[in-house]
Amino acid sequence: MAAPLRLPVSGVRLGIDRVAIARFNELLTQAHFMQRVFTDAEREHIARAAQPAATAAGLFAAKEAVSKVLGIGLGEAGLSNLEIRHTRRGAPVVVLCGRARERAALLGMISIAVSITHEQEVAMAVAMGAESNSFVPSRTGLHLNRELDLSLLRRDRQGYKTQYGRVAIIGGSRGMAGSVAMAAQAALRTGSGLVTAVVPAGIGEVVENKLLEGMVVGVADDGAGHFNLDSLPGILAVAEGCDAVAIGPGIGRTPDMKNLVSALLRHCAQRVVLDADGLNALQGDREVLREAAGTVALTPHEMEMSRLTGLPVEAVRADRVGVATLFAADTGTFVVLKGADTVITNGELHYLNATGNPGMATAGAGDVLAGMATSLLGYGYPVMTALRLGCYMHGLAGDLAKREVGEDGMIASDLIAQIPAVYRLLHAVRADQEKGEPDAEGSAG
Repeated sequence: MAAPLRLPVSGVRLGIDRVAIARFNELLTQAHFMQRVFTDAEREHIARAAQPAATAAGLFAAKEAVSKVLGIGLGEAGLSNLEIRHTRRGAPVVVLCGRARERAALLGMISIAVSITHEQEVAMAVAMGAESNSFVPSRTGLHLNRELDLSLLRRDRQGYKTQYGRVAIIGGSRGMAGSVAMAAQAALRTGSGLVTAVVPAGIGEVVENKLLEGMVVGVADDGAGHFNLDSLPGILAVAEGCDAVAIGPGIGRTPDMKNLVSALLRHCAQRVVLDADGLNALQGDREVLREAAGTVALTPHEMEMSRLTGLPVEAVRADRVGVATLFAADTGTFVVLKGADTVITNGELHYLNATGNPGMATAGAGDVLAGMATSLLGYGYPVMTALRLGCYMHGLAGDLAKREVGEDGMIASDLIAQIPAVYRLLHAVRADQEKGEPDAEGSAG
């Protein structure tokens, strides 16, 4: 097997392979070969194809190309560990597991894209893998990401509050007012100039007492402190004046919630973060996401991802990258699958976040992330950058909180309290990088 071609651009690997289609006219009839070489999903894809031999040849070439990117033989990778799946629109997606995934992790591979083409009697595939050594242990003892550190936008000396993002946090219900308040507070701490909590009128006063710097708008509710369809006009009136919105923190599960969330997604043209019970409201309904008016980022944990996909939690956990990537590709969304090594994907590229610790497995931590991500989206960062930066900073806030309170006693408000320290650290690191100095000692306190 030829060695993978390395492009002059640092951190990129290229693999190319070509296969004669005629070879597969006979191989398709050999059950042992088909079962050994192709996964169940790949065989089903071949069986549905108008030209099975050409399709099989293309898949085989893609597997070979990806194995060259990984620098290992196809047999060494394990044929079932290297799968080429397809999105609803037919685009190929690389999914790794087992030995192949371990090899990708060893290389620091953050994404592998593949393209398949057919010309007369030949199928060809090109795979490109992007490596990243951005995450490095610093003298601070934290894992820092040089790329994301440098992506931080500088605030304008003559800037004004609306320049830094107008965001709305849509959520809250009787008994869960704290969720929307924490998400709003996290958005403020992350730098948004104007933050509005849009809540059921019945809990408006409670949220006002919790949220001093943000605005609170109470909209029509069911009379018991929960949103219903009557809430829609009031919510949209606020959302229309915003750059980004979050839907879901503390929103609860009521009979009207599915119809309300669906209507919001179809009418809200802003950047949207869909979290918590906003996700649960769409259980099993992907079409709503495909029809969304704006750009949608979903932030599920594994149980919520299970509800969205219909897969068992164990299946989600076993293939976090594959499940998240395919769901994002199929629905045209961004997915942030939370957990250890949070997966951030747009259906084509995926990234893993290295910051954070087990102490962050606490009620409200997801609300904080939703607020931080919404803030960065409202500020105007590119969507993928905003989501990656939000997860990175959220994890760093948890790592700094661990130093002060430990893992066992950490609560969500500890994360919000550390956001300013995260900014101080990252700006110090960035300043040192721009001066060409090694990693900053960076006082994080």
